[in-house]
Amino acid sequence: MSLASMEISSTEEPASTGGSFWQHHRSTILTVILFVILFATGFFSALVYMLIRYLWLRLVRDPFLSPTDNLPSVLWEMFTTCPPNSKRTWPTIFFLVNVANEDNKSDDDDDNLQADDDNNDIMEQEREKAKYLDENRREARQRLVLIAIFYAIWTGLSAYSAYNPKLVKLTIPVPKLPAACDGYKLAMASDLHLGSMSGVNEAKFMVQKLNDLEPDGIALVGDVGDQTVNSVLKEKLAPLADLKAEDGVFYTFGNHENKQHVEDYRQLFRHEAPFKDKIVLLENEHTILSKGGMDGCQILLLGMADWSGFGTLRKRREGQVEPSLTEALHTTPGPDGTSIHVEEGPSVEDLPVIMMQHQPKNMTGAAEFGVGLQLSGHTHGGQLWPQHFVLFIYDAISGLWEYDVGKKYGPSYLFVSEGIVGYGPRLRFLSKTDYALLTLRSPAFMNADGLEPDTHITYATMAMYFAWIVFPISLLACMVPCCCWAKSGCKTYQPTLGRSSGEGRQLV
Repeated sequence: MSLASMEISSTEEPASTGGSFWQHHRSTILTVILFVILFATGFFSALVYMLIRYLWLRLVRDPFLSPTDNLPSVLWEMFTTCPPNSKRTWPTIFFLVNVANEDNKSDDDDDNLQADDDNNDIMEQEREKAKYLDENRREARQRLVLIAIFYAIWTGLSAYSAYNPKLVKLTIPVPKLPAACDGYKLAMASDLHLGSMSGVNEAKFMVQKLNDLEPDGIALVGDVGDQTVNSVLKEKLAPLADLKAEDGVFYTFGNHENKQHVEDYRQLFRHEAPFKDKIVLLENEHTILSKGGMDGCQILLLGMADWSGFGTLRKRREGQVEPSLTEALHTTPGPDGTSIHVEEGPSVEDLPVIMMQHQPKNMTGAAEFGVGLQLSGHTHGGQLWPQHFVLFIYDAISGLWEYDVGKKYGPSYLFVSEGIVGYGPRLRFLSKTDYALLTLRSPAFMNADGLEPDTHITYATMAMYFAWIVFPISLLACMVPCCCWAKSGCKTYQPTLGRSSGEGRQLV
């Protein structure tokens, strides 16, 4: 049973033992699984490296050595030249760029030839060898040009996608949304990563884009900053004070704020100008959206602490708190950066509920609790394929998803933004940067207009599914040749070339 369902049902029935075990040991279990995956990846990467190094030795540096002599030498060099020195690196570079494009000169091995070989036969063999190497060089140059062109195109498109966020417009039916709130416009952004990845220009860009939408409310769903609070970070955060919305600007922490002395972020946004007057920090707290005070319009907005508050292997950093729906219902922001505890929290059975939760987890439990729409980020849509593979632990990595848990008022929804900036290299492959304008509709009015929520599978999600398929195939592709080499001694031969006497002779 999920955390949210445990909280709401705690007064009715005890939580199941299985659910409690998973909830308390989930971090440990997932850490062990991730360790196994990383260990397997590292092991098979080493095998792939051996394969590439063996092929390089066989085809580039010493193409005429016998395989039985070369395999032991490559294994020895594997463990004695790490990283490869200039004697190993420069020959490869010269080969790929064809700097050394002179005719191949063979060693003086006349003494090793059979006694009955004549000079013409030797010269013919040398010409065949030179022709064979020239063909390989031409093919290598062609491959190098194609790789360079592909890499330039890929880098350009990836950088363009990273630096040009797309506006995602969605119309979402929110259960229990009153008629007075129909058409509520909520702007959303996540993962700005001010500090290490972005600065003042990116902050101003986001502010301008969100303000141009003229929303009723703005939600900043975590990882707005990713460094320790200091004067430099404050300067980068300063443009956020220019965000404008009728109901206000609301902000909840992500895992990066949690890891970078989260108490300093609390101090900054609750007690220091201009942030304390312009942005409402919600951390296990709630507020009411009213579309500028419109009669009959009330939306319950929950801002949750990040899941990293549970800590790594159950070890929580100083100042972190765990997400709690029950606490959020009974806590609301007060004056001067305080939090007010209320005995009688708002009713989730009567009000439409929107929840800001940086990491897209526990959506089923949130839907059972009564949340109609969860807003998340964190995943960056995988950012660079194939790392999409490791995001299987989340409920979703991109787009709008429907969760029908059998509530009388209909299904709930989870929207995951791929982030307006991201983390790591400013590149995107099979993902995009984005910010969103969410139009909230009453389900009855939306049905009357013949509209359906856009829950199509995004490219990032398809890339994750594809990674699931490719990863085990890649492991098998690494294992099969390695097993074959271990069994057969890696007997790889070059094509034979005919001799004038009609007798075949191997080049290796």
